Amino acid sequence: MIMVLSILMVLMFVALVVCIDRACVATPPGGRPGRVLETVWAPLLVIIPNAAGTLRQMPGIDGDVLASVSSPVIAAGLVVPMLVMGIGRDRGCPWGADDRMPMAWPFIGVLLLVLAIADAVPVELGLVIFAIVTVLAWCQSIPRAGESYGGPGAVWLLAAGVCSVAALIVSFPLGRVAVGITICGQIALSWVVLRRRGQRAALQTAGWAAVLGVGLTTGLLGHSEVVATVIPVAWTPLIEPTWPLAVPGILLMLICGCIATQYQWPRRWQWSWGVGTMAASIAVLAWLRVA
Repeated sequence: MIMVLSILMVLMFVALVVCIDRACVATPPGGRPGRVLETVWAPLLVIIPNAAGTLRQMPGIDGDVLASVSSPVIAAGLVVPMLVMGIGRDRGCPWGADDRMPMAWPFIGVLLLVLAIADAVPVELGLVIFAIVTVLAWCQSIPRAGESYGGPGAVWLLAAGVCSVAALIVSFPLGRVAVGITICGQIALSWVVLRRRGQRAALQTAGWAAVLGVGLTTGLLGHSEVVATVIPVAWTPLIEPTWPLAVPGILLMLICGCIATQYQWPRRWQWSWGVGTMAASIAVLAWLRVA
């Protein structure tokens, strides 16, 4: 049964990546649809199935929940260093010296570290985190002066349907298999965006997928009381222990460091930081498999 569900989930992610690829072709760069594609829709769609796995494991942060929370950051920790070290700079618009990393990225990383120090927080705080991340996603969709409107709406309807089926599959007890498939799907999505829209767009997609993914999955831990009114699941007034959140928090800060130092440090230092970030991501992934 698990093998069949895993194959179905792989097929769903392949369909999702194809939908995003078609959207990249149909959406012109430079306007609001292109920006929303890179910073909102593509990151959100690829992490929605993984978030469904978190709902099934509430309310504590055990090994499966930590794997679900960390998987978007692990994928970004593998993709971002390779992009920073030069892969894809000859495609589309590269990340320039005048580009600035969104402050929301290190903010979420610091927030995770603060939660980890607290060791136990009320479930209501999870709702606050969920609201913060939702507002961040909404801010990326706000129209800016001079941007064009419109976009491939039919593609997004199809992609949303694919995500709904994938989320339903993840609701079954697939364990760490679902996390591994999600990580591979996120990496594949980043490479599709890199191929179609360039290095800068791929960095935006990978970074926002990490931020929105870890933020939404952490925020969903605060919905245990709400879910308990619909589904008979156990819940407690506290999210504990929270120390595992330090794992995605540290990885996210390492990713931010990769981008922030791209034009500030000597090339060999950038490579050292990038290789260290990739090694940390692989180490966390290996640890989660045995945790």
